[in-house]
Amino acid sequence: MSYFLSICPTTARSYGSVMILCLVLAINGCAKAPQDARTANDSSDKGFVVSPLTASGGPAGAADFPLDDGSGASAQSISDGPILPDLPAQSEPAIAGNEPPPFPGEEPGMETVTVTVNGKAAIEPKTIEFGEFDPSQAAAHEIQPRPAMSPKARQSQDSGFSRETIYFATNRKRTGSTSAKEAYSSHRGELQWGMCQVSIPYKHKPGEMESPKWYQWSEDPKQHIILMDPLEQLSEANWMTRIRQKLAGASSSEILVFVHGYNVTFENAVRRTAQLSYDLNFPGAAVCFSWPAGNSMVYTTDWTNAEWSLPHCLHVLKQLALFSRADKIHIVAHSMGSRVVTFSLKELLRELPVLDNQPLFNQVVLAAPDLDAEIFRTQIAPAIQKASRRLTIYASEQDLALKLSQGLNGGTRLGTATPVSLTTTGFEWIDCIDATAMSQEPMMTLQHAYYGDSPRMISDLRRVLAGENAKMRGLVCEKPGLFQIR
Repeated sequence: MSYFLSICPTTARSYGSVMILCLVLAINGCAKAPQDARTANDSSDKGFVVSPLTASGGPAGAADFPLDDGSGASAQSISDGPILPDLPAQSEPAIAGNEPPPFPGEEPGMETVTVTVNGKAAIEPKTIEFGEFDPSQAAAHEIQPRPAMSPKARQSQDSGFSRETIYFATNRKRTGSTSAKEAYSSHRGELQWGMCQVSIPYKHKPGEMESPKWYQWSEDPKQHIILMDPLEQLSEANWMTRIRQKLAGASSSEILVFVHGYNVTFENAVRRTAQLSYDLNFPGAAVCFSWPAGNSMVYTTDWTNAEWSLPHCLHVLKQLALFSRADKIHIVAHSMGSRVVTFSLKELLRELPVLDNQPLFNQVVLAAPDLDAEIFRTQIAPAIQKASRRLTIYASEQDLALKLSQGLNGGTRLGTATPVSLTTTGFEWIDCIDATAMSQEPMMTLQHAYYGDSPRMISDLRRVLAGENAKMRGLVCEKPGLFQIR
């Protein structure tokens, strides 16, 4: 979440009323966004390719993975939730070089396997046809997975920078631009899939999002983190195949899913995903789910777009859990993105029963979550307990952006709720981390992006993804359920 105004902690309260009034005036001057997909306008862009969500029976069940057959069948509705928009049948851009390994239903000679999640049956035992991918044949494809190395040891054919491959899913509207940076707008669109590359300078410092200075006229991949051309659109089946191909050659079969917050463009969402993946030295595949945020000062437009994006985020998480074959899937959600993720997990658990206490995801991290603390404690946390092995919350009392949100929404925000720690019995699976000391660093503006801007925070996050709880990481326990990072 990035706001148009920066206020010192000592003056935030005095200017609160004025700021709220300005925001209300700005909101009143803008059209209200539709509340869900039923009232959203269908995208009518031409001149670009939209990945089809084809299905033999819709995405509601594990055995109903949408096949890449170009049938154009629309996705089924999610129970008690908005309906996914119908996606027209369109062809996918040609892929240079050899074709990727076959996916469900594409080639003969397949073997029958049982759909599993972390080695356990996800729903009732059903079978699905898979064209198996032989990791030894990975060299035959144009996308070469890179072994996990320290950032300094990473190899690149480019001079002065390396590339991070990011797999993205987005429900933003296409702009028709051929530039990767301008490919998607802040308006609602159809769920699409693709992959791109982001440059990371060799001179990159952990926690920094290097961008051109005001006096620099152009971007330089040797100095800046840049979303590079071209951006490759894929069908959903091909997207999943590419992720599985990446995992087959990785040192660890893990996926990191990043979901951004308010007022974030597609470009910056992908850049942040790449920066986190690089700084964390993440060994697997980095995935970005980008919803239509970035609507300037109109906070409520992003809020309703976040609500509208719930079934799309649910679909992405569900498909990754069922079909990626990853040993571990981690989720990091920032600010308003925490609302998108937690409500999606709540609905996902209603669709996919967890058997033998095997959670669908490994580590879920809510960084500076823009959520009502009491609603989270009483309604959300109990409903998503079995979704992951551990939930980590990073909060700061100095988060000015969330204080502004609190003035608009009422109710203490979970991201500023360090005094309202989850000490109730039954929340032992949640680690609440007081990161106030991290948000006081000079590099901060609204003290809201400390999760990715602070090297100390990145170091702690790396250990979270490794499966260490707060006690194992040596954090100071202020009181039961609340730890402090220094």
